[in-house]
Amino acid sequence: MALVWIAVTHAGGLIVVALLFGFFSAAILSLPPIGIVSLSPNLAVIGTRFGTTCAVASLGILIGTRVSGAILGTPRNYVGLQVYAGIVLLVGAVLSVVSRVLKAGPRIMVKA
Repeated sequence: MALVWIAVTHAGGLIVVALLFGFFSAAILSLPPIGIVSLSPNLAVIGTRFGTTCAVASLGILIGTRVSGAILGTPRNYVGLQVYAGIVLLVGAVLSVVSRVLKAGPRIMVKA
Protein backbone atom coordinates (compact mmCIF):
# COMPACT_ATOMS: atom_id res chain seq x y z
CA MET A 1 0.00 0.00 0.00
CA ALA A 2 2.90 2.36 0.62
CA LEU A 3 4.03 1.90 -2.99
CA VAL A 4 0.47 2.32 -4.29
CA TRP A 5 0.42 5.70 -2.56
CA ILE A 6 2.87 6.98 -5.21
CA ALA A 7 0.19 6.76 -7.92
CA VAL A 8 -2.42 8.73 -5.94
CA THR A 9 -3.14 12.18 -7.35
CA HIS A 10 -6.58 13.09 -5.95
CA ALA A 11 -8.13 13.37 -2.50
CA GLY A 12 -10.52 10.46 -3.14
CA GLY A 13 -7.64 8.15 -3.98
CA LEU A 14 -5.77 9.30 -0.88
CA ILE A 15 -8.76 8.46 1.30
CA VAL A 16 -9.00 4.96 -0.21
CA VAL A 17 -5.27 4.36 0.26
CA ALA A 18 -5.44 5.63 3.85
CA LEU A 19 -8.34 3.29 4.65
CA LEU A 20 -6.65 0.28 3.06
CA PHE A 21 -3.31 1.11 4.68
CA GLY A 22 -5.01 1.35 8.06
CA PHE A 23 -6.69 -2.01 7.50
CA PHE A 24 -3.53 -3.79 6.38
CA SER A 25 -1.27 -2.14 8.96
CA ALA A 26 -2.99 -4.22 11.64
CA ALA A 27 -0.93 -7.18 10.38
CA ILE A 28 2.27 -5.20 10.85
CA LEU A 29 1.38 -4.62 14.49
CA SER A 30 -0.25 -7.94 15.39
CA LEU A 31 1.76 -10.62 13.57
CA PRO A 32 5.25 -10.24 15.12
CA PRO A 33 4.20 -11.52 18.58
CA ILE A 34 2.52 -14.51 16.93
CA GLY A 35 5.67 -15.21 14.95
CA ILE A 36 7.81 -14.99 18.07
CA VAL A 37 5.61 -17.49 19.90
CA SER A 38 5.55 -19.91 16.95
CA LEU A 39 9.34 -19.74 16.51
CA SER A 40 10.12 -20.24 20.21
CA PRO A 41 10.90 -23.81 21.27
CA ASN A 42 9.41 -23.40 24.76
CA LEU A 43 7.51 -20.84 26.84
CA ALA A 44 10.54 -19.91 28.95
CA VAL A 45 12.23 -17.95 26.13
CA ILE A 46 9.24 -16.06 24.71
CA GLY A 47 9.73 -13.01 26.98
CA THR A 48 13.42 -12.79 26.14
CA ARG A 49 12.77 -13.09 22.43
CA PHE A 50 9.97 -10.54 22.51
CA GLY A 51 12.17 -8.08 24.42
CA THR A 52 14.99 -8.58 21.94
CA THR A 53 12.60 -8.05 19.05
CA CYS A 54 11.33 -4.82 20.60
CA ALA A 55 14.91 -3.63 21.19
CA VAL A 56 15.85 -4.24 17.55
CA ALA A 57 12.62 -2.59 16.36
CA SER A 58 13.34 0.44 18.56
CA LEU A 59 16.62 0.97 16.72
CA GLY A 60 14.76 0.96 13.43
CA ILE A 61 12.22 3.41 14.77
CA LEU A 62 14.95 5.68 16.15
CA ILE A 63 16.95 5.67 12.93
CA GLY A 64 14.01 5.55 10.51
CA THR A 65 12.64 8.97 11.38
CA ARG A 66 16.03 10.60 10.80
CA VAL A 67 16.47 8.78 7.49
CA SER A 68 12.99 9.87 6.46
CA GLY A 69 13.80 13.47 7.29
CA ALA A 70 16.99 13.30 5.26
CA ILE A 71 15.15 11.77 2.30
CA LEU A 72 12.40 14.39 2.48
CA GLY A 73 14.85 17.28 2.36
CA THR A 74 13.71 20.81 1.71
CA PRO A 75 11.58 20.66 -1.47
CA ARG A 76 8.92 18.55 0.36
CA ASN A 77 8.64 15.93 -2.37
CA TYR A 78 7.14 12.83 -0.74
CA VAL A 79 7.89 10.33 -3.52
CA GLY A 80 11.24 9.44 -1.96
CA LEU A 81 9.56 8.76 1.40
CA GLN A 82 6.87 6.69 -0.28
CA VAL A 83 9.49 4.56 -2.02
CA TYR A 84 11.51 4.24 1.22
CA ALA A 85 8.44 3.15 3.21
CA GLY A 86 7.40 0.68 0.52
CA ILE A 87 10.86 -0.88 0.23
CA VAL A 88 11.26 -1.18 4.01
CA LEU A 89 7.84 -2.84 4.30
CA LEU A 90 8.64 -5.21 1.42
CA VAL A 91 11.96 -6.19 3.01
CA GLY A 92 10.15 -6.86 6.30
CA ALA A 93 7.57 -9.01 4.51
CA VAL A 94 10.28 -11.00 2.72
CA LEU A 95 12.14 -11.59 5.98
CA SER A 96 8.91 -12.78 7.61
CA VAL A 97 8.26 -15.21 4.76
CA VAL A 98 11.85 -16.47 4.85
CA SER A 99 11.68 -17.11 8.61
CA ARG A 100 8.39 -18.94 8.20
CA VAL A 101 9.73 -21.11 5.36
CA LEU A 102 12.86 -21.92 7.36
CA LYS A 103 10.73 -22.96 10.34
CA ALA A 104 7.83 -24.81 8.67
CA GLY A 105 8.92 -25.50 5.10
CA PRO A 106 7.43 -24.20 1.85
CA ARG A 107 3.98 -25.73 2.36
CA ILE A 108 1.21 -23.23 3.04
CA MET A 109 -0.97 -25.29 5.38
CA VAL A 110 1.23 -26.51 8.27
CA LYS A 111 0.10 -27.49 11.75
CA ALA A 112 1.92 -25.57 14.45
